[in-house]
Amino acid sequence: MNQEYDSELPCFIDSNIWLYVFMQWQDSAKSAIAKSIIQHNNVVISTQVINEVCANLLKKTSLPEMELQELISTFYKKYFTQKFLRAKTFA
Repeated sequence: MNQEYDSELPCFIDSNIWLYVFMQWQDSAKSAIAKSIIQHNNVVISTQVINEVCANLLKKTSLPEMELQELISTFYKKYFTQKFLRAKTFA
């Protein structure tokens, strides 16, 4: 793949990739791959992904609440975050 082409496209990263980054003891090989993926220049995440990552970290780790709050702030500061859009319902 052309390196220039790759670095210019937005790269949506789903919650499972982020969980491999943060829970590296579960699978070190997948964690290393996940860490390389998040180095992409144009990372995009969604508010849903942030919610899923936080919910799973609360369930599966002993991450203190303050660190979780810092993580959420970092997501919003460092990455483009796609917020939920309201869907139109038709009756």
